Amino acid sequence: MLTTMEKVFRLKGVPIFSELDGENLAEVASIAEELERGPGDEIIREGDVDDSLYVIVAGLVSVTKGGRVLAELGEGEVVGELALLDPAPRGASVRGVSDVVLLRIDAPHFFEIMEEKHEIARAVMQVLARRLRLSAEQ
Repeated sequence: MLTTMEKVFRLKGVPIFSELDGENLAEVASIAEELERGPGDEIIREGDVDDSLYVIVAGLVSVTKGGRVLAELGEGEVVGELALLDPAPRGASVRGVSDVVLLRIDAPHFFEIMEEKHEIARAVMQVLARRLRLSAEQ
């Protein structure tokens, strides 16, 4: 089991949470559920509607679309950040390639925290606005 401080450290590396201070990261860490999956275990199924973000703490996952491998992701990488804010059918499947440890954050708990701690919502919006601005400039 990861401690709250270990969760905070992992979440700080996630772009959507990068502007949060330690106290607010601890709030988010408190709702992050630690999951373990094995090789071949499905984490996300293409087409399913889901509202969760997953941070890969350890291990390797494969991202596939229509059976074709798009990427392999490992420690510190994230899948599903958009689903956390706007649940929609998943565009790809994600499976464990090895044993995997993940942090899962679901939208209902995240929105609850954002309602209580407006600075979290503000920091997330700033990161998203920067990403949108950079995307528009390219």
